[in-house]
Amino acid sequence: MGLTSKDLEAKPELVDLIVAYHFIPGYQATAADVAKGSKIAATGDDNYIVTLDKGPLGHLRVQDVQGNKANVLAKPVTVGKINVFVIDKVLLSGGYFTDTLSALKHYPSWITTYGLITQTGVDKDLAAATGGYTLFVPSVKAWKPVEPAVSLMSNGVIAQVLKYHVVLGARQIPREFKDGPLPTLFLSHDVVITVDPKRTELNPYTRKMQLQPLVQITSEVNKTAAVQTYNIYAGRNMLHGIDRVLSPILVRPQAAAGTIATPAAVATAPAGPNKVTTEVAVSTNKPTTTSTTNTNSTPAAAVSPPASGATNTTRTATVTPATGRPNSPSGRRLLHVTMMLQPIKALEIGTTQTDAAGIAVGKTLAAITAAAGSEMPVQYRNRFGSFGVGGEANACLNCEEWVKGR
Repeated sequence: MGLTSKDLEAKPELVDLIVAYHFIPGYQATAADVAKGSKIAATGDDNYIVTLDKGPLGHLRVQDVQGNKANVLAKPVTVGKINVFVIDKVLLSGGYFTDTLSALKHYPSWITTYGLITQTGVDKDLAAATGGYTLFVPSVKAWKPVEPAVSLMSNGVIAQVLKYHVVLGARQIPREFKDGPLPTLFLSHDVVITVDPKRTELNPYTRKMQLQPLVQITSEVNKTAAVQTYNIYAGRNMLHGIDRVLSPILVRPQAAAGTIATPAAVATAPAGPNKVTTEVAVSTNKPTTTSTTNTNSTPAAAVSPPASGATNTTRTATVTPATGRPNSPSGRRLLHVTMMLQPIKALEIGTTQTDAAGIAVGKTLAAITAAAGSEMPVQYRNRFGSFGVGGEANACLNCEEWVKGR
């Protein structure tokens, strides 16, 4: 992740997430468990699972949710009811990543933002940022209201909107946020932060109230977004998922309600295909021409339909112009990124954050304490015990134990 020991000392929440993900509560795993095939197991960070199988040396091998595989190097050391294995790699959960693009690709709800960042070259701007940054990531659903406006923008304008979602410094919630304005990477354009650090919500798995601070970001057009996904570490940077696209004032606030304030009025876009899409842009099936005015007062460009015979194309993970110059709306058609509903639902359990993580230190200690006392943590039973008929339906080692105890 590019972090030094000193960096980690300053991030106790991250250290807790890493250690907790390397702990399997409620089960002493051995190589015999995977003799007939791979198994999954819930970890000390109850948002994420690991997959166990047999490695090349006949020992256990562990695969994290990002697809990395770590080999067990020797037989376990048994300490009471805990088996301790030495592995050759650090496991990466869905709570911390080596870099920002890896995190954006991992979360299905962030795939639109990933596509636009790579399309516009903002990924290079982020890579050049020193000292770390915080990126507020709009979800797929958040992009929908501004889809028509985005489909007509040049890459340069989209890049300004994306930079408006970046503030300098990797800011953890709630410790490193306070009320007030913050400058963004879109120079001279600020956002305003409002924090309720003591807000609590009912955890659906523990059935208890837990700390879940309310952090809201208000844009220049006076629209407010709320953080929904908390504290995703990406190298030296921090990502937070939000429920609305932050809209800067690019020239003047004359866009219709619910859209980005673009330099020109936005025409109503034709309906897209009947699919579940990231809705970055609306597919164009018939000729449409719209006049736009560039911010540098150069002649307006027209938005043209796809070339004759062109078909709607479905791509995964990237969004690119089909025709025309890369940084011009002329002849531009953004391709859809289609995500199927069922895989997204399946990924929600065990590979992505489904309740606030990293808000406070304590996951590792709680998991070790429960395991030492042979307890069945209720949040695991409620979260993973409902897999199919039972844990065995999903080959989940500790899930099977928890299902038997219900």
